[in-house]
Amino acid sequence: MPSLALAVLMLAPAAGPPAAQVPAGAPTDGGTLVLDLDEPIEVGRLRVALHAREETFPSGRRAFGAAFAPGEETTLRGVPPGEYALLIHHDVDGDGRIARNFLAIPTEPLGFANRYAPKGSPSFERSLLTVREGEVTLERVALRRLLGESGTIGVGAGAVVQGLPYRGASGAQVNPIPIVTYISEDLAVLGPQVQYSVGRWEPVQVSATLRARFPAYDEDAADILDGLGDRDLAPLAGVQLDVDGPARTTLRLTYEHDVLDVIGGGEATLSLRRTWDLGDVSLTPAIGARWTARDLVAHDFGVPESKALPGRPAYRPSDAIYLEADFASRTQLTESPQLVLNAGVQVFDSEVTDSPLVEDDTRVSGVIGLVFTL
Repeated sequence: MPSLALAVLMLAPAAGPPAAQVPAGAPTDGGTLVLDLDEPIEVGRLRVALHAREETFPSGRRAFGAAFAPGEETTLRGVPPGEYALLIHHDVDGDGRIARNFLAIPTEPLGFANRYAPKGSPSFERSLLTVREGEVTLERVALRRLLGESGTIGVGAGAVVQGLPYRGASGAQVNPIPIVTYISEDLAVLGPQVQYSVGRWEPVQVSATLRARFPAYDEDAADILDGLGDRDLAPLAGVQLDVDGPARTTLRLTYEHDVLDVIGGGEATLSLRRTWDLGDVSLTPAIGARWTARDLVAHDFGVPESKALPGRPAYRPSDAIYLEADFASRTQLTESPQLVLNAGVQVFDSEVTDSPLVEDDTRVSGVIGLVFTL
């Protein structure tokens, strides 16, 4: 089943060569943009980017930019007339990059036009300002950390939906869930999933994980399951290794184990994923494989000898390997609420398809949720 990934704002590093920078005081044509900060910076650099097109905002190549040291006049001269989305980055450590936490969320202060303070992906429209030929435009800006000083909290509701590949079953297994999220520099609570950053060594990220493995079925879902009992919810804890590649690709390896021995066994995954940001929508498709230990496979697809019936012989599968394809998306509906969808399909191997319980060789599952950032 695809994990619940309530993704939030993920600004990628600026792409392409830097835009032209105009020294303060230089005589030029065009307009002038004066930035009035709530609090002047005292360390690092202030990096200003103007984006003329929505498809480049906020992570693509800017149309015009400048950088300022503490104490410098924050004025851009010679700006070509037009409408721009403004993004300001307080580069506290002066390394030229936006510092991020282990989920790639910026941790250094950012500012936008119109004193806009996004709680998710920033809106191009809400970040717009206008520069006119030969005129001075004054823009008041508040620099804020997206995660605040101690993290950000969200609440919402959703559902875990799992297909039923069993003989005679129809519909899907639906488990409604409340969603509470908390994200800080090192910790992310994302509904029934918790992730803690153990360490980062570019381009490698290591995290500890804890998630709920939801039941595969209730026995009343199909006649073939009658008498087997409802399946169990089990907590899986483990480790996740992410290796960042080019163009926002990530190679991910995980291993998680049933730490309370509710069912027994564990699961390991290997996947390759890539993220695209398209305005208010973030898309992350992934492909990979999942190894599942025999105890977990037997729990979902096995038949104990004591429960064997005519037409339902005893069956004890071994370890199984599933091929998987996942698709995660996050849509910023308005300033606060985000619609999150994570859907996927598993292709079973013979350890599953040979089960007398199973009719289909694939299972579709997913998570959908609506989350409001407080």
